[in-house]
Amino acid sequence: MQNINLNEPDLHIVNELKKIQWPIINKEGTPVFLRERRGDINNTINHIAKKSHYLKVRDIKVIKSIITNPLKIISKDSRQRKIYFGNRPGNPKGNNSEMFLQITVEVYKGKEYISTIYPRKTPTEKLHFY
Repeated sequence: MQNINLNEPDLHIVNELKKIQWPIINKEGTPVFLRERRGDINNTINHIAKKSHYLKVRDIKVIKSIITNPLKIISKDSRQRKIYFGNRPGNPKGNNSEMFLQITVEVYKGKEYISTIYPRKTPTEKLHFY
């Protein structure tokens, strides 16, 4: 059995993210971009494409439809984040049991920037304890 480094980006996901025409205009007419991490958009693409996020190419293909017509939105919190939820394409059997996609964006000066995307079992915010 081969070792899989879950911190490496999945090149199929990277290529699919690079195909998207940015910005995507959300339901309220606000432009949504990919966030630049440490001054480089490729850092964000590589973060989203990490194998540990367990995304599939079909998940990337529905980003635009989730942002333009979300199933649920959790409004800005104290960190100026907004979370979009949408249905994840595919079959809910096997290792694809997370049937929702969570797209977390940061809001700055009338624009939104996607910081991460990952599958979720429920359309609720994942609580982090630091």
